[in-house]
Amino acid sequence: MAKQHKYERLKDFRLGCVFRQLFGHAAGTASGEAHKRIRSTFDGCYSAESVTQTVEMMEEECKHYLRLIVEEKKGIITMDDLILLTFRMLMKFTYGRDITEDELQELIELRALVGTLIADTFTNPFIKFPFYKYLPTGTNQRMAEFERRWLQFNKW
Repeated sequence: MAKQHKYERLKDFRLGCVFRQLFGHAAGTASGEAHKRIRSTFDGCYSAESVTQTVEMMEEECKHYLRLIVEEKKGIITMDDLILLTFRMLMKFTYGRDITEDELQELIELRALVGTLIADTFTNPFIKFPFYKYLPTGTNQRMAEFERRWLQFNKW
């Protein structure tokens, strides 16, 4: 079990406004009582019944995807194939349904955008300053694009 509820993190987790905008008050960025509260919402996911259902769903998805790989790619599996399989399972787990090809493409593009934003967080020393979120920077424009597209994606 995580020990994040036993201490308090600094505001913005020392990584600045972009990181906070991307991850908000998620379990990985929260601390103290906020972490305890957020974590408690997921407790049901770890029941024996829930884990059994999730593992069964993952097994079926893997079998189905491997059949497609054998039929379409003659058994050659690439890293991208495994990433797509992961996206498909996460989508089904999170939204309770299969992912369409359009949704998959949008997730791939959003993944690249998030990767760029996270890289900016660790390479741009100015991101950590509180006023950075008000500046007309490429990073802030990408952040606004991500937020717009993520909200749109979740309306599907």
